[in-house]
Amino acid sequence: GVVAVAIFFAVRGTSRSRRLADRTSGPVLDEPGLSAEDYRARAASAARAGNWDAVLLDSYRAIAAATDERALLDELPGTTAHEIAVGLQSPFPDHGTSLLSAADDFDAVCYGDQHASQQRAERVRELDRVLARTRPARVRIS
Repeated sequence: GVVAVAIFFAVRGTSRSRRLADRTSGPVLDEPGLSAEDYRARAASAARAGNWDAVLLDSYRAIAAATDERALLDELPGTTAHEIAVGLQSPFPDHGTSLLSAADDFDAVCYGDQHASQQRAERVRELDRVLARTRPARVRIS
């Protein structure tokens, strides 16, 4: 009886942690039809309210939406934060570290039950502003 209970909890524990692991990433753009400007407006509104989680998430979503609008990646719907960050390394080589850091922050807040500090949220918001006015590098196809 004790062994069966131990096995039950061991199996239950692994399925729960697997479920949590499955939630560590998902599509960044969860609401089809919103533009980068829509996300920026939502982020600005959240900033006025002091909701730094929403500022961070919507600022990263603005980066993703702008990526789609500027046709910088082949496919965007369903793309994770990290896939976007990695995909933007070529067009924005000077911002690779910032993009990966922003993707980590997005995942931590969206899936990791962490909260964004004002500083982290503003950093992602500023990255969106910088990328919006940065001309993408030409990608050489060998």
